[in-house]
Amino acid sequence: PKTEKLPWYKFDETRTSYFSVDNNGNGLYAQLMGGALFAPGKNDNGLKLDGVDDYARLQSTFIHQLSDFSISAWVNLEELKPWVRIFDFGTEIGRASCRERV
Repeated sequence: PKTEKLPWYKFDETRTSYFSVDNNGNGLYAQLMGGALFAPGKNDNGLKLDGVDDYARLQSTFIHQLSDFSISAWVNLEELKPWVRIFDFGTEIGRASCRERV
């Protein structure tokens, strides 16, 4: 079995930043895009996304090597709109369901 640790993003930073730290120490930061911000969340801070074009871009160096993984999130939806996604894989910009979103 593989023993390497995958990135772990808590998105709980308290400073103004455009990156979220990989808490497993791999140096694989998540880049905040489209105006995504850190804001008070369920436990500590979290991401505040506008539901239009905000997202966190993960580095693809590990994504393409995954065969199984887990994702968990506390989500506070202010409004439920069509095509809203909590997590999405992809590389094409501007096409529905083709952006990396958290």
